[in-house]
Amino acid sequence: MHQVITHLRDIEAELNDEEPGTDHLQSVLMHVHGPKLDTVGLVEYDIGEQYIEYFPNEQIETALEHIDRMEDDW
Repeated sequence: MHQVITHLRDIEAELNDEEPGTDHLQSVLMHVHGPKLDTVGLVEYDIGEQYIEYFPNEQIETALEHIDRMEDDW
């Protein structure tokens, strides 16, 4: 999970020109986003083990590629 938190912190820092707190990101991932992503089957998530694994999904990957292209046009 540490790698996910570090990656999210880097993205937030790049987008907002400030680095968010690691504790905040971990809390939001563990208590909000992790359970939701697990419920819809995009990740396997275990709060006790602090474990998260993404399962590639072609529809999600395609949507993210479109979003990336749209952001480049802004």
